[in-house]
Amino acid sequence: MKNIYKLDMKHLNKEKLVIPLVIFLSSLVLGGAFFASQVSKQRSIEKQLELKLEQEMAIENAKLEQGMTLENAKLARERADVAMRQACSNDAEENAMSLLKNKAGLQGGWIYNEAVNKGLFLTDDFDSHYESCLSRHGLKR
Repeated sequence: MKNIYKLDMKHLNKEKLVIPLVIFLSSLVLGGAFFASQVSKQRSIEKQLELKLEQEMAIENAKLEQGMTLENAKLARERADVAMRQACSNDAEENAMSLLKNKAGLQGGWIYNEAVNKGLFLTDDFDSHYESCLSRHGLKR
């Protein structure tokens, strides 16, 4: 016949079980706490990296926007310069023609009258008026 052992709580030595049970439970609690702290640390590191990446992207975007703004401002300035130079050229041409008409009227020379009729002007007069117009607007030739 088989011997069957029954576990009897009365005969069980509780003192022998307390120490292993305390060790097991304390290691379980300490292991859980350690695991939780490692998870928390990893999340914190990931959050810091994410924030750093967002900051770098924001800085890069700001640089791009600033570069685009500077580029747009430069283009606008260049367009304004071209427009002002064109206006100065037109003004200088009109003034040079007017001056040639005045010279033709004062001197009565046929050379000037022929040039006036063709809409021509003297380049020295044009250059002088053009330079003065540019200097009035703060531009250089």
